[in-house]
Amino acid sequence: MGRNYFNMESSGIKSMRFKHKRIIVTGASSGIGRAISKRLSVEGAELLVIGRNADQLKNLCEEISTAGGYAKFLVCDLSKEENRKTLCESISEIWHDKIDILINAAGIYSMEAIRNNTPDLWYQLMEINVIAPADLLSKLVLKLAKGAVVVNISSVAGIVATPGSSVYASTKAAILSFTRSAAAELAKRGIRVNAILPGMVKTPMMETMFRFFTKEQQIELEKRHLLGFGTVEDIASAVSFIASHEAKWITGCAFVVDGGLSLS
Repeated sequence: MGRNYFNMESSGIKSMRFKHKRIIVTGASSGIGRAISKRLSVEGAELLVIGRNADQLKNLCEEISTAGGYAKFLVCDLSKEENRKTLCESISEIWHDKIDILINAAGIYSMEAIRNNTPDLWYQLMEINVIAPADLLSKLVLKLAKGAVVVNISSVAGIVATPGSSVYASTKAAILSFTRSAAAELAKRGIRVNAILPGMVKTPMMETMFRFFTKEQQIELEKRHLLGFGTVEDIASAVSFIASHEAKWITGCAFVVDGGLSLS
């Protein structure tokens, strides 16, 4: 189990650095997106959380509200352009003012040998992992405040080769490249765009992936993470920093948070 970020004293969090900041988090139903939402709410954010599972989003918002935070949710399947268009229209209706931070945490994974990489698989992963975050930024860019921040959740898979992940890794490398280009283009408005590259983190997605691994392979993979597997809270902490004013001079960055995997 990860640390409880709703307990300010036990977590060591004392900052309210996102007070009055309007923050959108996609992929908030579970895993990393959910942890990011919880972390930023403790630090004062006004949240709009987005995902596909209405019950999980409702539960998240109730947890945040009970802890004294503020969050609303919108249900959206980001794999369809018309859904993203409707989503952005709804966001504009809820928040007439500017958006301070956009965090693209929605993503899907595949584990397939190259011989099984069908066009449909490519289209499916590209749509969610690359096109959706890029499209959301395109549709919302004029609503971003001067000095706003965009954080894209990529993966260390985008820079470290792993057998069986050629499609997934390609999409994560693509969003990393998009991040750098967007950072260069939007810097004139003071908008920072960065990517977080997690290693293996204990999430439902990791559990699904491990069904393709033997016990020995799982142990070997954890050894390659010099500090062991990470938690969703580890990634939430990295996002909290990179999205904050403390990182005001950082843009176009590939922020690797992988427990040493890329060193092994």
